[in-house]
Amino acid sequence: MSQGWGARVAETHPPRAPGVPLATAYIRPYDYVHDRYSAYYRAGLRLWMATLGGRYDEISMGRQPEMLRAIRRVRDAYSLRPFFARLPWLLPAIDRAAQWVEGPVQLPAQVFIEAASCYVVKTARGRVVRICIDAEDEGGSIDARMLAWSDVYLKTNYWPTLAYSPKVQPFVNADPLVIPQLDTFRAYRSLPKEHDLSMVVRVWGGKDEVEGVEHNLRLIEAVSRARCSKFLYAYLVAGDIPAATRRLERQGIPCGTDPLPPRKLWRVSAASRLNVIRLGMHYCIPWRVTGALAIGSAIVLDRAPLTRWPEPLADGKNYVALGTVTGVDQPLATDAQYAAIPGAIESWLADRALAEGIGRNNGAYYDRFVDPLSVGEQIVAAAERYDHSRA
Repeated sequence: MSQGWGARVAETHPPRAPGVPLATAYIRPYDYVHDRYSAYYRAGLRLWMATLGGRYDEISMGRQPEMLRAIRRVRDAYSLRPFFARLPWLLPAIDRAAQWVEGPVQLPAQVFIEAASCYVVKTARGRVVRICIDAEDEGGSIDARMLAWSDVYLKTNYWPTLAYSPKVQPFVNADPLVIPQLDTFRAYRSLPKEHDLSMVVRVWGGKDEVEGVEHNLRLIEAVSRARCSKFLYAYLVAGDIPAATRRLERQGIPCGTDPLPPRKLWRVSAASRLNVIRLGMHYCIPWRVTGALAIGSAIVLDRAPLTRWPEPLADGKNYVALGTVTGVDQPLATDAQYAAIPGAIESWLADRALAEGIGRNNGAYYDRFVDPLSVGEQIVAAAERYDHSRA
């Protein structure tokens, strides 16, 4: 039972010294989504516990976590994709073998949700606090069983317009791929600018991945008409890709079915005065914002965020918005809103201090609120607040 798991953590993993907290994460290494979506928060807790002189542990929901990690590395190896394509039976066989290795799954809560991860924090006063970090893209997707298990429920795509349980609090939506590159990203803050503007966009979105295609195409077409030096690339992944390719090529907009290599993506973004990023597939603040903040980029969003982090991103301070009013059940903006984009970009570029100020603000914002150490601190602070509220 869920309470039994929390009790077992408290009893078998006491802090090394009185008053020092303990953090435990429940892991499922073979599940790619769960492992990836929880990685930033696990790293943050590990770092913060080390800072406090406390203890961080991980409990696998199944057997043999190290073996499962090794199997998944083989399964997900990019270099082996051609081999797997020639032998279509092999990946299902690997999955079945991994399932056998994992054995019976013991859930901390009564339900397994790939994008939601479970933690137990033992506070300085000794209270065991159960925490869920829900990284689902959709703001309203809260499972009642996970909510019931949790004392604190941190929602990374928190919509302030929705009515949540008092347990639910906003949290940052963080990309774990940024962590290994942090030294490089911080160094990128001082890169000389080579472009006035960059926009690299994955062309998809909406309820079915296709619904948002037209908005993405109109967005990059409008950006391309701004009179400035620019780096553009449309990564085509959904919808009528041949038709989109012809449409963009007629306008001289680079596009393709392969992603831009990450190293190039981030270097180009850092070397641009303005960096255009559209909201995520379900209108969340996307993972790309994590890296853009880390490199100190002047972010241009297609519209003001619909979701909120604990420290809200501020218009004119952390981003400027193109004003294309889209959202759930409204996948396209008006023609007038797209037509206004080139002029807006040109006006922002004319104010040289604007982009420089936003870039500085965003580097400082990352260091204070999104750095993994800070994220770990915030998770423990949420547990401590709950503890004090129950006193």
